[in-house]
Amino acid sequence: MDEPNEVPRPSVSDEAEASAVAALLEEVASPPSTTPGTPSAAQALDETQLSVPYVNVSSVPLLPPPTSPPVEQLIVLPPSAHLRSSQPQLPPPSSPATSLSDPVAAHPDASASPHEIKPKTPLPATIYLPEKPSPTSTQPPQAACPPSSRPANLPARCPTPPPKENPLGPAARYPYLPYVSEYGGPTMFYSCRPGGPRLYDLLGTLPMEPFGLMAWYILDIEEEMFDEDHIADELKVVLALWGRWIFLHRMEFLADYYRGVIMFVDEYWRMIHRAAGWDALRWHLVILKASKFLTFIDIAKVLKHYEYLIGMEYWEK
Repeated sequence: MDEPNEVPRPSVSDEAEASAVAALLEEVASPPSTTPGTPSAAQALDETQLSVPYVNVSSVPLLPPPTSPPVEQLIVLPPSAHLRSSQPQLPPPSSPATSLSDPVAAHPDASASPHEIKPKTPLPATIYLPEKPSPTSTQPPQAACPPSSRPANLPARCPTPPPKENPLGPAARYPYLPYVSEYGGPTMFYSCRPGGPRLYDLLGTLPMEPFGLMAWYILDIEEEMFDEDHIADELKVVLALWGRWIFLHRMEFLADYYRGVIMFVDEYWRMIHRAAGWDALRWHLVILKASKFLTFIDIAKVLKHYEYLIGMEYWEK
């Protein structure tokens, strides 16, 4: 049976080295020597670095004391002196002898006398104020239309026909105003439009009471249409009249288109005759035909009814 392995024992050299290392560790771990007679290396180093050489203070010359700048003495003036210095200096007055003997010579402009100065704009001798013109007549103004243009055999119910140069146009002639309403509305005396009165200004003679609070809506739509330049004034009048009538009689028109157009002509035929004319009415009826509201036979009947109301058959006789 084999014997167990024996543990090798350290040699003498190994023990010597271990003892030397232990002694070295004890020296490092031990605190520095505090013997008063022998200072340590750190204390010696500090004394050599922090030592200050001896300086004889008595041999250093003293610096002279600092000198301050001289203080200027302020001069305080009395209040009267400040007032005299702030006042503007005037030129010395002229001698009494000159001002008393010749006052004109003392003036800055001696050549100009106060009595000889004239205004730049001459004043008129008399001022005439314009007088307020007195009214020549108390009768309301009438439409400008020569009486000779009305045929003698024309019935009294028929209005004055349009001029012969344009028999299918409006009967009104420029300047169109003043005009007395034929529908119980206001009388138009003048127009404030920049270009002068227009045919559609005659619509202002129609009463607006039937529309009540919606009168502003009617006038607003009409003014927008009047601003269009590609539509003739006669057509604008017919469109404005149709807009007013359909606003109040829409249900009657939808019930019977032909009867509705006849009602429209019966209500506004006088205004159509004065401000639009036969040709503008026909143009509006053609638009209704394009919208499938009328037929060509209905258009012929409506125009024949309008011709009877204005008495067109008496115009050439």
